[in-house]
Amino acid sequence: MKYQIRKCEQYTVWQSSEVIELDPEYFKTLSENPYNGSSEEEFLKYIEEYLVSCRNEGFPEELDSSIADQLNKLIENIEWTEYHNSCWKGENSWMEIGENTSKDIFITHYHTSN
Repeated sequence: MKYQIRKCEQYTVWQSSEVIELDPEYFKTLSENPYNGSSEEEFLKYIEEYLVSCRNEGFPEELDSSIADQLNKLIENIEWTEYHNSCWKGENSWMEIGENTSKDIFITHYHTSN
């Protein structure tokens, strides 16, 4: 009898986008969905919600194109920089024996502890 064995690895990667600069005062002047807050936390939440609406509905026409370009760096044109990878500190892996039923499904009968 032949056995199907595979090695598995779990890791975490942290990435960040390019840094953009936004002025909360600009967003207070918008006629559609203006920013009404006064703190960093409120502005971040506002921008996060604003990006969701822009992703779904597109950028409003009143939005300055340079601001839209900056915001787009957080939606579509994201250039990621990896700044942490758990593999850098060592491997978290284990072996499994089981049955490969399709390309994406492996029924594990037994695995070593990691």
